[in-house]
Amino acid sequence: MSEQSAHEQCCRRIAENVDQGYQTAPKVGRELSPAFIAYLKLVYTPEEAALVQYLSMAPVMKTAREVAEVSGRDPEGIEAVFEPLTRKGFINLSKSGYCLPAIPNLVNLHMFYPDIKPEDVKAAELYQQFFIKEKYYKYYGTSEKGTPALRAIP
Repeated sequence: MSEQSAHEQCCRRIAENVDQGYQTAPKVGRELSPAFIAYLKLVYTPEEAALVQYLSMAPVMKTAREVAEVSGRDPEGIEAVFEPLTRKGFINLSKSGYCLPAIPNLVNLHMFYPDIKPEDVKAAELYQQFFIKEKYYKYYGTSEKGTPALRAIP
């Protein structure tokens, strides 16, 4: 399997894990959005995605040792990969372990740092595709039935 196709498979697994959370991943019909998977390929390098694919959404946390057991890597090497991702907000860390960031953070990662990188323009185009053109925005602030997630009751 080529590195490109392995990277895509890892990012697809990350999207599947995101889809198991409270707020599911962007989709086209019932399938995961190809634009969202391409977005994840920009967020995570092949080495990072190979490890991040084993993380879940909160409240399910995994320690570096647990990721090491399923990935075949050593815990120290995993922590070396996860530490910069945690600092950038690309994964979350708590006392009990690591998890994927919540959807609002994950789809807006490129807004949280001041400098613009070349891949940020591509990320914005992919965001436009899955959020606006594929209408993820309709689900983003509501449930699958269209009920707003947050609302004021007078």
